[in-house]
Amino acid sequence: MSPQQRLAHRVKVGVRAEAILSQFWREDEPDAVRAMVLESWMDVLESASHDEIREAWTDYQRNGPRSANGRLARPDPGALWHRIRGRRPKLHLVQPETPRVVISEEERIRRAAGEQLARDTPHPPGKCAFLDGSGGCRIYEHRPYVCRTQGLPLRWFGDDLVERRDICPLNEAGPSLVELPPEHCWTVGAVETRLARLQAELDDGLMSRVSLRELFVKPS
Repeated sequence: MSPQQRLAHRVKVGVRAEAILSQFWREDEPDAVRAMVLESWMDVLESASHDEIREAWTDYQRNGPRSANGRLARPDPGALWHRIRGRRPKLHLVQPETPRVVISEEERIRRAAGEQLARDTPHPPGKCAFLDGSGGCRIYEHRPYVCRTQGLPLRWFGDDLVERRDICPLNEAGPSLVELPPEHCWTVGAVETRLARLQAELDDGLMSRVSLRELFVKPS
């Protein structure tokens, strides 16, 4: 999304937010306060599509908190963002129990840790085979791409060209995900495409993967 498209989308988010909040404004609410509130809504929701915001608002109207007389409580942008994020499919880049790597990474790990693979035994099933007894990685310097990106704040673009972001729940503490500069996030797409092309060249397009547990030499 270009800077111009991003700005145009942000403005549209502000228009939608103003339409939502118009029914909650007090008549004596200063314009400066309204402008600050709208800015906060745009900051929080600018990575959401208009369809996502509309669906989240509809859900809030149906299920949001109400006063004793049944009046819907004035929402904050976080209430809608929580609903939007809950509806989005999660990116499962890693299955911790059985990580799998492409052929090129398999060969690199075998070259770097061949003796270790022959000597050691894998960690019991349920966690990565390369964890040691204290939970540390035995091939950290040579760990595959899937491990290197695990836990990073991720950003990607859907078919509607709207930026989306996600992060492992264990790493949610700290700065708000929506406030992180793009360069502080891992943009999904470019590197993965190059890796896929390399993989296709190496195994004639089969795109096969190898479980890390399979790398350990089985005793004869």
